[in-house]
Amino acid sequence: MKIGRNFTNMLLTSYLNEEERKLFGEGKLAVHDMDARVQIRSKRDIINQVDVAKEIGLDHVELDGGVPNPYLEMSQEELAQAKEHAEKVGISLSLHLPYTYVAASTICFQESDRKIAVELQKRYLDVAQALGCISVVMHPGSVPYYQAMGEYLAILRESMAQTLMDLYPYAADRGIILHLENNTAFDT
Repeated sequence: MKIGRNFTNMLLTSYLNEEERKLFGEGKLAVHDMDARVQIRSKRDIINQVDVAKEIGLDHVELDGGVPNPYLEMSQEELAQAKEHAEKVGISLSLHLPYTYVAASTICFQESDRKIAVELQKRYLDVAQALGCISVVMHPGSVPYYQAMGEYLAILRESMAQTLMDLYPYAADRGIILHLENNTAFDT
């Protein structure tokens, strides 16, 4: 068994520049604004996440693909360096796939929208493969509360089943285990 964590919501001032640190210290930069400024920087620093995990005795890191994230914009060289470093220090990686905005449509019964969301998740699966991730986690999607009941449920289940049939073999072909988030029926 692997023991790990993700570094979501770990607001580290080390990712703020000097001016941002000053504003934060003066109370002129709110925590939510600090978060908005550092998400991309901190998530891109996979090597640091791996080093921190190793330092505190963990052997796994789940990378947070929640939006915003840098993963689709990272170069193949950056991804390869992160993979090599994680392997060198004995830390396995997984990726929590995006679950908001476009990615929330993985359950959409509007087929054109669902297909766009599936194609987006496939791009993230390619990133996960480049990083050497052993698994990914995805949410079942987002459904408006007024469609999360009655006859809509059958339609939604069919959409989710189709999404899984699209993504599971794609992930498996890349040596990645696809997990479905188990703490929610649908994000509403």
